[in-house]
Formats: sequence, C-alpha cells, structure tokens
Amino acid sequence: MAAGAATALAGAGWALWAALALKRAGNRLAPLAAPQRLVDDGPYRYGRHPLYLGVVLMLAGLAVALAAPVVGALAVVFAASAQLLWIPAEEAQLRARFGGWYSDYMQDVRAWL
Repeated sequence: MAAGAATALAGAGWALWAALALKRAGNRLAPLAAPQRLVDDGPYRYGRHPLYLGVVLMLAGLAVALAAPVVGALAVVFAASAQLLWIPAEEAQLRARFGGWYSDYMQDVRAWL
C-alpha cells in the first residue's frame, strides 16, 4: 500500500510541476489549446508529455494502494488513449506552430521519459 501511495503522490507532483511549467510560459492547460510558447524546461527537459506521465503514475499508484484492478485498467486505457489519440494531435499542432524548433526538441527528448 505504501509503495502505491508513494507512486500516486509522485505522479501527482510530476503532473503539477508540468502544469505549472506550462502556465508559467503562458500556455493554457486545455487539450489542444494553441500553445503560446514551446516549453522545454522543468519536467519537459526529461519527457515531452509529463502531464500524461504524471496522470498514469498517479492512477497506477492508486491501483496498487487501493488494490483496485479497475483503476489499473483505467491507467492502461488512459496511457493508450494519450499515445494513440492525443499525443499525435498535439505533436502535429506543435510542429505546425514551432517548426524545426519542435522537431529538434523531439529528437533530443523522449516522448514519455
């Protein structure tokens, strides 16, 4: 239970750090909101999609802490949805907005971590 709770808290903290980095740059947190600035600092130095990673870790940790396989399944569904649906759309938008700068960032920084 303790390991699951620690993982959930770490995921929540990671997602919060990512959200703060986006807000500090003047970006909205709404999915597919037009970005004002490419954020490549904070948790975005380590992965291109730290908000999604934080939510997945939070759900996985809750699944372990609560011994709730349904929450674990939700974590898998969320991660798959992000990878297959949201991330491709977001990355296309970022490439269109920031061009080579985002392409370089994609080469230097992994998608998840």
